[in-house]
Amino acid sequence: EMWLVDRTAFEISYLRDLEAVEPWNKNTNYGSMVQAGIEGFIKTRQPSGAARFIETEIEKQVRQYEEYDDIAWWAGVAQTTVSTWIDLYGKELDKYRIDQSESHHKMTLTLPSGREIVLHGYIDGEGENILMENKTRGDWDDDKITKEIDLNLQVNMYTLFFNAKHGRLPERIWYQHIRRPLGFGY
Repeated sequence: EMWLVDRTAFEISYLRDLEAVEPWNKNTNYGSMVQAGIEGFIKTRQPSGAARFIETEIEKQVRQYEEYDDIAWWAGVAQTTVSTWIDLYGKELDKYRIDQSESHHKMTLTLPSGREIVLHGYIDGEGENILMENKTRGDWDDDKITKEIDLNLQVNMYTLFFNAKHGRLPERIWYQHIRRPLGFGY
């Protein structure tokens, strides 16, 4: 179906058996570093755990993109962001009993047509009564964020996974947005 969306990508990928090489992008990869740090803190409850997870993400990105200077600079920003996040919200993890991060979930859904689909996902953070979704953005618009939460695909998938596991909806959804420094776009 790729040829319906992007014929050039289809030709490059399938007909010529080439792979598109994307440059390193701070808009997505900074968010991956921040998410890695939050995951590390959730799993270890230690700032050093957050730092180790960020370092692992840095190594992965350097291997993939070989752009050390940009990656290292944004990694420093991510480390500062996560350290600030830990200071502000670290105790909230215990309060709301968030004890899992990036746990794999898989479920089969039967559509009204009878066709079955399998959904896979990794939830940013979760506990017995709560889900956490982390976003990193360059801009901040409270109204936009408020309007989109019920349409957010990840939040809705997380809610499906939670309901499949617990037989009920979570009591709370922690929909967290971290503003990306120097960001001027989505």
